[in-house]
Amino acid sequence: MKLVLRLLLVLFVFTVVFTCWAALKARLISRPNLVLSAPEHEQGVQSAEGSRESCEPARYVVFLKTHKAGSSTVFNILLRYAAEEGLVLALPQSPTAFQHSTATHFEPNKVLDLSAAGMRPNLVAMHMRFHREALLSLMPNETRFVTIMRQPVDLFRSLYDYYALQRIFGGESLERFVSNEELVGTLRQRRFSGNLGFNQIAFDLGLDPEDFNSTSKSLKRVPRAAQVTELMSMMDSTFHLVMIAERFSESLALLRRLLCLPGYRSVVAFRKNALHNRTTLTAPVAARLAQLNAVDTLLYDHFARKFDQQVAAVGRARVAAEAAHIEALTERWLAHCVETTKGRRVVGHQLRAGMDHDETCHRLALPELEFTKELRWLQTRLARQRTGFFYQ
Repeated sequence: MKLVLRLLLVLFVFTVVFTCWAALKARLISRPNLVLSAPEHEQGVQSAEGSRESCEPARYVVFLKTHKAGSSTVFNILLRYAAEEGLVLALPQSPTAFQHSTATHFEPNKVLDLSAAGMRPNLVAMHMRFHREALLSLMPNETRFVTIMRQPVDLFRSLYDYYALQRIFGGESLERFVSNEELVGTLRQRRFSGNLGFNQIAFDLGLDPEDFNSTSKSLKRVPRAAQVTELMSMMDSTFHLVMIAERFSESLALLRRLLCLPGYRSVVAFRKNALHNRTTLTAPVAARLAQLNAVDTLLYDHFARKFDQQVAAVGRARVAAEAAHIEALTERWLAHCVETTKGRRVVGHQLRAGMDHDETCHRLALPELEFTKELRWLQTRLARQRTGFFYQ
């Protein structure tokens, strides 16, 4: 008898709990406009969500990940978006490769083929050399094209420091390197690792080094006007947004608008692959680097002006407010997630105790190679489940 009473009591309690839960769920469903409180570290940051026009989130994106221009930080934003929305990242066939070819132009037939599992690429975002037609053969017409540029003098300085090119050139400092015509000529004739050197932006965009310069009557090297103009024209007709590293927060505001990303948290990002220390440039060295990277300077100046026009079209005050909101929210997430920065040469982020279990903190701090590994594992596992085939 006692056992029966206990069972009845348990059944009664279960019924009450279930009824209350169902009633609460019904209330929430009947209030579709209910706004939940932001996490504690986001409270106090004024939202500007109302400034956004209604739009559909982009499902197909090509991001040309340029060298030493803040592209790894943007890459993290796009990988988080892909992970959250179930988008497919175009991956190299080799499981040990973390970029597409950067010495030769992009080749679609070298992308891991998951089509048997009904999975086509939504996002192309790893390092590559841009080839418009090849990418359009892989991606649909509605694809949004984005890249980022950095002031060429600062870019080359960062390139020289990050890849420790002084070791390749006899331990020469950047200042001594640019004044040594023999070493300069060596890098002009043969790019380091087949892809790193002068006019890095133009090279990443697919322009061949032999089209960088011609010799003027004064025997000075000058950019080949026709080739550079053609490249600019191609970019103007292809890229929806060329972000500017020196205006990074504004760039994130425009990126969020272009891709219709959900909420400002989607463009919060922690700096990736940034050096702790940088070489200081004298005015003569900076002038010489500008000369050596003349094609990049033309490209950068053109797209910096175009970027400013895009900001003006949206409204300078509006973009400034959105950029400030992104910066404030980023600081909140840094304080919430990160114990300290780390890394002897490159900035990294050590999470607070227990924060690695917070999915947002984990992904914000995740190094790009580890994030790429995670996405490869998720995508190939899903493809195996659908087809029974083995994918690496």
